[in-house]
Amino acid sequence: MASASMGGHTREDQTMDPDIVLEHTADGRMLIKANGVPIAERGKPGTPHARQWIPLQPGWRVTSGKGHRRIQITYDPPEVH
Repeated sequence: MASASMGGHTREDQTMDPDIVLEHTADGRMLIKANGVPIAERGKPGTPHARQWIPLQPGWRVTSGKGHRRIQITYDPPEVH
């Protein structure tokens, strides 16, 4: 069982906690979604990214602790110039 903790910022003083879901797809992929949007994918065994979370959206970071029983999800909004 995986647990997720995170905090995302929409503006300087506002905090929003998105709906986080861990999804196993029919083709064997493992995704993390925030409000229905895939934000990270687990690297497949036998690849250079095996057992690592690969970010799919800017600003999102997913890490696993020892034993991979817990994950930490953080969001640092990209700067817009």
